Amino acid sequence: MQFRFLVDEPSEGAFNMAVDEALFLSASETGSATVRLYGFDPPTVSFGCRQTLEEAVDVASCRELGVDWVRRPTGGRALLHQHELTYSVASPAGGVFRGFGVRALYDSVSAAIRRALTGLGIVLDPAEPEAARTREPALDVPCLALPGRHEITSGGRKIVASSQRRGRRVFLQQGSILRRVDADLWARVEPRGRPRASLHAVGIDELMGEPVSRELLVSSLLLSFEELFQARAALSGLTRLEIERIRELRKKYRS
Repeated sequence: MQFRFLVDEPSEGAFNMAVDEALFLSASETGSATVRLYGFDPPTVSFGCRQTLEEAVDVASCRELGVDWVRRPTGGRALLHQHELTYSVASPAGGVFRGFGVRALYDSVSAAIRRALTGLGIVLDPAEPEAARTREPALDVPCLALPGRHEITSGGRKIVASSQRRGRRVFLQQGSILRRVDADLWARVEPRGRPRASLHAVGIDELMGEPVSRELLVSSLLLSFEELFQARAALSGLTRLEIERIRELRKKYRS
């Protein structure tokens, strides 16, 4: 199963979510699979499709600090995107993902990311078997406060955060590979009137003791996803239809 590999420069939240939704629609209509790596500029809080803005973020503090916010097309809890490499996988639930349920899809994508990170010398906790996994935290708990049952950790601290949307024959998974964690900024944009949550998260630069270059991280992920798909990646860009859709979807995510 061939797949497309996109690497984008950091951009605003509305644009990023519009691109990912356009890729999700393409996967549904054409059966194409895309892995995308990108980032956010300015720093942005994304919140899940089942969350309200009020339970996700303090809008007044965000405006004061120059932090944007956007609703994701996937589920999960609020997450501050700042020092990270963000990823998305939009693919039919077939081919290498044939017969996979929601949890197995998480695990399959996570396995590819695990291979890339361990190949760089990053020590990760073993993946928990399904039977040992606890229930997901409530939606009003910050994403980095507690690891989810499908997420990648090191020393009990979250290192990759992910969320998913599933269609009838297609899925979209979005996630953040943390490089550094700014707990102070996160505390300042959390909703007021709620007890401050301790973050149980760490970035790969912090674990390694020095920055891992973006180029090295991207190339390691490319090789790992090629192993997952058992195919060479197509390094092509967006189609004309996707570009047109992104223009319209961007308006939705900016509203």
